[in-house]
Amino acid sequence: MKTFENKKTTKIIVGAKTDPGIVREHNEDNYLIDTKINLFLLADGMGGHLAGELASKIAINSTHENFIKLIKEERITPDMILKEAIYYAHKAIRNKASEDISYHDMGSTIIAAYLTSELDTLWVGHVGDSRAYLFHNSELKLLTVDHTLFNQVKLANLLPEESSKWPPKNILSQALGTSKIIVPDVKKFNIGKNNSIMLCSDGVTNMLSENIILEYLSSSSHPQIICEEIVQAANAQGGKDNITVIIIRINQKGVNKDIISENLID
Repeated sequence: MKTFENKKTTKIIVGAKTDPGIVREHNEDNYLIDTKINLFLLADGMGGHLAGELASKIAINSTHENFIKLIKEERITPDMILKEAIYYAHKAIRNKASEDISYHDMGSTIIAAYLTSELDTLWVGHVGDSRAYLFHNSELKLLTVDHTLFNQVKLANLLPEESSKWPPKNILSQALGTSKIIVPDVKKFNIGKNNSIMLCSDGVTNMLSENIILEYLSSSSHPQIICEEIVQAANAQGGKDNITVIIIRINQKGVNKDIISENLID
């Protein structure tokens, strides 16, 4: 466990966990937590073990690196910073894929959450079907819309009457690397204290209902324990995909940042 002093009256407590799941041998998910700037990143790679793992790693590292560069330019707003950083990650994956035919089909989702210094504003940017949720006042709110063919058809009001099987909900309409052009969704949320933010790959949401996720987030346990319990629950339901979850709890009662994470930058 690592503890970071914070002079403000608000503390952030963060937990994170990634797991290959039951069915897959390798983990193609990646995540990163940067406590200096309150940036949280999660990516779900695709394209086979080596390609998918590399794609998600590039997605995380490139987004992080370029976010840090861009945030120093005061004239650029947070929404533009997130969009540009994600676009650079997309370009980096495509450039890497062009170097080796074995990486031809590699791609990745990305979900990025950025908390401003006052911890009252949350910016979320994403491409793909990795999700962000907000837990507040015992309610769970989905902050993102999956970039899937299903949702694309649904938003165009073109779903057939019997839409349970078509279009498949797991076909992405855009992803880093595999799409020629990406249009990241970036949204701003004004949030109060005593909230929790959850980022996760579809290895969580395909295995667990939102009602089950709500039960876990309602717990007063440390976010790290909740992350581990969510991973265990997803595996208990079959663990058909890689599973990654980050939980950020914003609490006004403390004076420090309490972080548990393998992929921590402090």
